[in-house]
Amino acid sequence: DEIKPAGRILMKRLREHAGAGPTAPLDVPDAVPLVDPERLRAVCEACPQIYVEPTDGREYCALLCGEHGCFVDACSLVDPYPPRLWEQAAAYFDSLDAEAGRLPCGRYACAAELMARSAPFLAGRTLGEACHIVQLAISTRQLLGYAEGRVVPYLMSEKFAKAHNAVRQLPMGTSRQAPVPYATWEDVMWGLPTLLRSSRKPAPGVITVSNIKRVFRSELQLELSETVLGHARILDLLRDERLRGVCWVKQAEHGQ
Repeated sequence: DEIKPAGRILMKRLREHAGAGPTAPLDVPDAVPLVDPERLRAVCEACPQIYVEPTDGREYCALLCGEHGCFVDACSLVDPYPPRLWEQAAAYFDSLDAEAGRLPCGRYACAAELMARSAPFLAGRTLGEACHIVQLAISTRQLLGYAEGRVVPYLMSEKFAKAHNAVRQLPMGTSRQAPVPYATWEDVMWGLPTLLRSSRKPAPGVITVSNIKRVFRSELQLELSETVLGHARILDLLRDERLRGVCWVKQAEHGQ
């Protein structure tokens, strides 16, 4: 099926075999047995017919000795698929209602569910190709997105909702009333330098992006909403030209 046998995939496949196949509810406790990742790797390393190839970080692939595998790189941004496939995919996702559009979270689980549904645009494709198609549908084609811990058609996604509200400068959520007032650009222009000057964690003059809304709320009693200020992402807000002389954004070593 052209799926590269990485450790995390092996765990899922073993649980599938112990459960009810690719669409077994792996996220439901006790639905199928858990697999000890360290024990699984030890078993692979102890088997003379398996070659364990280290990859990124602590990940690995388990390959049959003497066999040349043909695998699809599901993370590749190269799109080798014909326009007709993407037209069929767009039509399929547009046809889904709110319930049918709630697909499993995760590239592999989503692809397996679509294969189980016999989605027309995946006819004749391997599971490895389906995983790649799902990845491209999310990352570059804007046919899929995320909402409430699920993969959903893009028009149902949080990303689309944010972009839609940013254009109209509306807050997110069903209620437009916040416990505290929404910050205006004037509030941000004076409030952000004040918060940065008083910040001591994680370093003097630094606030992690993930904490900035909480700090605005607790210290200034203001709700910082990127969509109210015309941006779909908080990072885009902080990189707005109006804040060029106020702050700059830097990625730390740990990814923050």
